[in-house]
Amino acid sequence: MAVKILPPVDALAEFINQLKTRHIRLVKLTDYGDVEPIKRGSGFVLQPMVRVVATALDVDAREIVSWAVEGEARRMVTATAGAGRGADPERVIEKRRARDVLRQLGYEVDEGEWDVNAAEQVIAVLAEATRSQAKVRKPA
Repeated sequence: MAVKILPPVDALAEFINQLKTRHIRLVKLTDYGDVEPIKRGSGFVLQPMVRVVATALDVDAREIVSWAVEGEARRMVTATAGAGRGADPERVIEKRRARDVLRQLGYEVDEGEWDVNAAEQVIAVLAEATRSQAKVRKPA
């Protein structure tokens, strides 16, 4: 059975509630910067955008749950919005707040984002470790 990515929720509190109902200890948190065409008046402009994303892998359910918030950047953005002087102050504060809240609740928070490949690799290693442990426990 493949790992399923659930649609992201908009509110951090809703994401935390999802975490509390699952067997999750690790949350990955990152931010991205990009540009999107936005209609302004009679034309389009390329608007810098910043997106903060938190993801968590529920190994038992084989699901990735996530929270994402996106907004217009007040400054120029880079491929990784948090790097360098181009970081958007509002999203940096939002990312720090999310990290602090998640850590306060006892979750380990690492930089990055869960994807299907990484999740399936972790699940495979955990399954192999479980099989190996079961072999060790069997009496001869």
